[in-house]
Amino acid sequence: MFHDLGKSQPILSVSDVADPKKVFEDGKLHAYRGAEIAKNFYAIHEDIVEIIRYHHHEEHELPDAFPWRLRPMFRLFQIVDGLSASITRGGGEVDFTVQDCIVTVTERNHRPQYNGTWQVDLFTGKRTKISD
Repeated sequence: MFHDLGKSQPILSVSDVADPKKVFEDGKLHAYRGAEIAKNFYAIHEDIVEIIRYHHHEEHELPDAFPWRLRPMFRLFQIVDGLSASITRGGGEVDFTVQDCIVTVTERNHRPQYNGTWQVDLFTGKRTKISD
């Protein structure tokens, strides 16, 4: 809930056509602001603040000080954040199952690059495309 507190959104109408890369700011900026707001105004636990702060970073971009124990939650957070965007902004349909630490996601989206079934091991970070 707190991760998008710092998000700055453009004002768009339903019929507007926009290039998201041009109208939306870099996600890392709103992630940082959201983390600071969660920490300083809502006293959210530092572990959650760290996940919020870096949720738009690739794993290789995480600082060395990022706790290894938070990586599974970081990975899950990124999956859920992406799928919620697919559903709310892209009209996507999502099936999501979990077995042990393996998350299986099937997404049907208007943007074909997101269609398919993926498995993500939350513990190791390994991602495997199962089908298109």
